[in-house]
Amino acid sequence: NSLFLACRGTDDTLVGWHEDFQLSFLCPTPSQQAAVSYVEEIGSLYRGNIRLGGHSKGGNLAIWAAVHCNTAVRGRILRAYSNDGPGFTEEMIRSPEYAAMEEKLLTLLPQSSIVGMLLEQSGPYEVVRSPHMRLLQHDPFSWQILGPEFVRMPALAKEAVEGGERIR
Repeated sequence: NSLFLACRGTDDTLVGWHEDFQLSFLCPTPSQQAAVSYVEEIGSLYRGNIRLGGHSKGGNLAIWAAVHCNTAVRGRILRAYSNDGPGFTEEMIRSPEYAAMEEKLLTLLPQSSIVGMLLEQSGPYEVVRSPHMRLLQHDPFSWQILGPEFVRMPALAKEAVEGGERIR
């Protein structure tokens, strides 16, 4: 009984990949700004509850838009999902806007996540089982499901968190 807004991940253009690298130093990126505009525009047309989500960069955009859209739309967001999306700068993670939305944010990570462990992550996350190795787990079609649910793992694999736990 809600509207789901999907944010697209990286496309196969040089501009798309260039912006992926910008996530590490530019805040906000042009696509993060566009995601906020998209959510606010659709939110002004639809009066019900909203869910956001995306895979890879699309997950980053969904979380960013949920945190930074106007308060009228933000109050109707039930959940924002990042499916193995890269994180954010530490400044964003520590912002009051992020803290206010944190309970509505959910990150899904494959057990040996690489992309989802880039930059800083915070908030609730769930680990999904994938039979593939390392970077091949970024493909969400490798994530195992049983009935209507993902097959969950109790924790990230050791190789995903080498160098210290990245998700608080």
